[in-house]
Amino acid sequence: MAEVRALRNPPLVEVLLDVQFLPLETGQPIESFEEIARAMGGPESDIQRLESIEASVKHTPGAGPPSVASLPPQLTGFVAFNKEANRIFSVGNDKLTVGQRAPYAGWDAIFATLRNAFDLYIAKSDQPRIVSRISARFVNQIAGPGGRWNTDDYLEWSFGMPSSPQWPTVEFNHRTVLHNEEENLYARIVLRDHRDPRAGKVDVIIDIDVVSLDRLEGNFDAIGKVFDRVRKFKNEIFFGMVKEKALEMYS
Repeated sequence: MAEVRALRNPPLVEVLLDVQFLPLETGQPIESFEEIARAMGGPESDIQRLESIEASVKHTPGAGPPSVASLPPQLTGFVAFNKEANRIFSVGNDKLTVGQRAPYAGWDAIFATLRNAFDLYIAKSDQPRIVSRISARFVNQIAGPGGRWNTDDYLEWSFGMPSSPQWPTVEFNHRTVLHNEEENLYARIVLRDHRDPRAGKVDVIIDIDVVSLDRLEGNFDAIGKVFDRVRKFKNEIFFGMVKEKALEMYS
């Protein structure tokens, strides 16, 4: 197992903590979540509506072009953007998401933000809530040295052509899903390139999304223990993927 250690300047560009609930037989009026989103984001936050659109396509061979029918947009929740703190809050009848964009202030800070948001969410609910899904997504950006470089010098995971052709890889997007059977956790890992034409270099994005499907009563102490397991699994994956040469930039 790879050594997990604290980094002085983690390469995180975004962290998303998500809690989903079992649907209620009678949900709250969706408009009421605007007040919750504003309370989470603060009075200066930018509030936007979340809407879903359902559409159907009917096509009969030989009968001309297909026809498309859609329902009017349905309001599903609200998003609050706190630009000063680089934080995002998303709320709806069955979900709560807290996001932190770079600069990353550390796990304790974003977890405390989630706790405050969770308390606000539960306080506005007139019925007990059952948590059905917990997830944490960590998007890391490993800086490339510029020019042509070998990813094997920085990463433990290989994603090149098996025959190792003489032509360099110019783009890549590799997706893997892992199942931690002991902890009953799933992790979706996306490894892809990130191009910065202005700087003339290519970075590597390591996007790790860990999910728990344990059902819990809406008690934050129990939820916090699940997030501890989720974060531990994420760290084992990340530090198992990167080599010392990459970590040196952030230690």
